[in-house]
Amino acid sequence: MKLKLNGVAIGIYSNWYDWKQITNNWTGASGSLLWYWNVLGAGVLGESGADFSDFHPFATWSSAAVKQFGQQVQVCGVNVNR
Repeated sequence: MKLKLNGVAIGIYSNWYDWKQITNNWTGASGSLLWYWNVLGAGVLGESGADFSDFHPFATWSSAAVKQFGQQVQVCGVNVNR
């Protein structure tokens, strides 16, 4: 891929369930970074842990680079995803 040849990192945003449903657990994205999400609902009460302890390997990923653990959370008066 030209992106990799030019030093641009490629990342995928998904989780194990969505990846399986959408791609049938396709393994062609090996070498790409993974940003996974585990959010239980909107707001602080919907956050999962701010760590990777809930990560389950899928496709070719044995670990993740980034995790989204919250959505629609107020931080300093701004609605953000965390």
